[in-house]
Amino acid sequence: MHSQVRAVRSGIKDAWYMDPIVSGADNQYAVDREIGFLNRTATSDFTGYTAVATVAGGHKFLAGEYGLTPMASLEYTRFHQNGYTESGAANLTVDSTDSNFLESRLGGKVDRIWETSWGHFIPEVSAIWKHEWLT
Repeated sequence: MHSQVRAVRSGIKDAWYMDPIVSGADNQYAVDREIGFLNRTATSDFTGYTAVATVAGGHKFLAGEYGLTPMASLEYTRFHQNGYTESGAANLTVDSTDSNFLESRLGGKVDRIWETSWGHFIPEVSAIWKHEWLT
């Protein structure tokens, strides 16, 4: 089971934009692990959470019907999984674990606007370089 909460606040000033995003998830796990040589199944139920904070921004340059948008973002993610003890077989005990990730992205996109009778059609092509700083 997985439940998630997300808050997004976009800001646009002229052709500049900034999107701060905060999200979190409550993770619940139910695991069955087959142990073939014992002919038994180990089971466990445990919880955890994921928390994410992102800030992204860029500037859209217009050239007729085309747009060119350089973009940059930084995202921090914390993943926590509570410890647990399996039952029904080897009764393995697993300690809680934490993982932290810090990812930067730098890139851009090109788009084109086509106005149609049913609305705007805006295909885009993008390229982004990502770098993970903590792992």
